[in-house]
Amino acid sequence: MKKGWIAEQKGLVSEVNIAVGETVEVQTAVDGKDIDISSIISSISSGLDVSKMISSFFGSEKVGIKVLNYPLVADISLSKYDVLDVSLNQEVSVKSANNEIHEGRVSYVGAVATSSGSSIDINSIMSGGSNSNTIPAQVTIEDGDKSFIVGTDVDISIITDTQENALVVPVEAIIIDGSDVYVYAYDQEKSEAVKKKVTLGISNDTYYQVLSGVSEGDILIKNTSGLEDGAKV
Repeated sequence: MKKGWIAEQKGLVSEVNIAVGETVEVQTAVDGKDIDISSIISSISSGLDVSKMISSFFGSEKVGIKVLNYPLVADISLSKYDVLDVSLNQEVSVKSANNEIHEGRVSYVGAVATSSGSSIDINSIMSGGSNSNTIPAQVTIEDGDKSFIVGTDVDISIITDTQENALVVPVEAIIIDGSDVYVYAYDQEKSEAVKKKVTLGISNDTYYQVLSGVSEGDILIKNTSGLEDGAKV
């Protein structure tokens, strides 16, 4: 074909291993051979190299073109608190590399936590928990296109709760002291920092809802490193 290859399904070409003029056969199981899964598992348990065993079930032709079929799938990790608010088929928003918002849905939520070493949220800090195990999950991107680069990260937003006219404070202003949460407000008359205990509600990546402790219009201090109650600012 002078115009190239024609894919039978919509997808992204992720790998091309052939040049113009080459012929590639379809890779299928060799006729007359049955794959014995129990033998493969037994060999793995015995520490044997099973690569030759597996390759013997297939032809030796190389794969010419690999195509990742739509819809695309993104892997995410959920904390033990976040997973309580996430369910299958829940709608999500996915931002691509060119900042376009695409629709998606939660297509998988794992039943067993795995060690990630990097997940942490306000709830685990306040409870004093140090276990960073997370629950693997997947988001299917319904209308993915070429703006998604396979293998790179994407920004995913899952709406788990909403509050109208909520009073919020930036994440940077939050201070954790044991099981208590504080912020520093700025006293304009005294030019001092005032430490205030607050109660938090729902949150997103940048803000926390405040249920009590501060009022609308209070000036909060975001850079609290080394700051003490009553300090001049």
